[in-house]
Amino acid sequence: MSGYETLVGLLTAAAAQNAHKTRKAFNESYFIAVDGNSLYARWIAPAINEVSGFGALVKGSGANSGNVSIPGQTWADMIKNATDIDGLYVPGKKNILVIGETTNSIYNEGASVEKTVSDAKAYIAARRAAHKWEKIILCGTIPRADKSSQAENRSLNQRLLEVDARLRSDTSLYDIWVDYRAYAPQWYTLATDGAVAPFMAPGTCNVLGGKIDMIHPIGAARDAYADAIADGLRRSLEN
Repeated sequence: MSGYETLVGLLTAAAAQNAHKTRKAFNESYFIAVDGNSLYARWIAPAINEVSGFGALVKGSGANSGNVSIPGQTWADMIKNATDIDGLYVPGKKNILVIGETTNSIYNEGASVEKTVSDAKAYIAARRAAHKWEKIILCGTIPRADKSSQAENRSLNQRLLEVDARLRSDTSLYDIWVDYRAYAPQWYTLATDGAVAPFMAPGTCNVLGGKIDMIHPIGAARDAYADAIADGLRRSLEN
């Protein structure tokens, strides 16, 4: 065999190998279902699956998506309202479940770390029992600071982090973990005071009653929130 023939053979083999490694892509065979709280719902802003990179992924790929997120709900509420998310499942499609809560469980319900983790696990177990999801994307938290006492905000933010750590450590719960704090530290890094984050500022946080609500990102910060989920969805096709 000549040197030329050897080179052609090597190039052909390399091309075949690269083609085999081509990343999977979303298409019309996928359905992306979203369940969560006001950070995911259509409320103060479009639903998260309609925003920035997440919205572009859905529109550009031909995949379909639905969102049953409800402002204010906790993990316990999501268990009670499960007929909503179970009803989104589309037989014959590759169904991907995107879920996130914890903040209302800790801040509004006043649940302990243990109960919040238990409720999240129960919710996920019930979804797996109800349907065969192609992938489950479990999302972590972002800082929150709507209590009047900064000491209370510091304590509750630590609980959010504890729940995140407990859920993330149990990889049987999910296929992909979305870490907003790591993906967009410019918006979601907890400050040294342990209570606030950069997104809690005019133009990037919702205003309620004339005051920044210290909970809901808007504008560029919400775009980054949606982009983090889109990144998680893309990663879900790699494993």
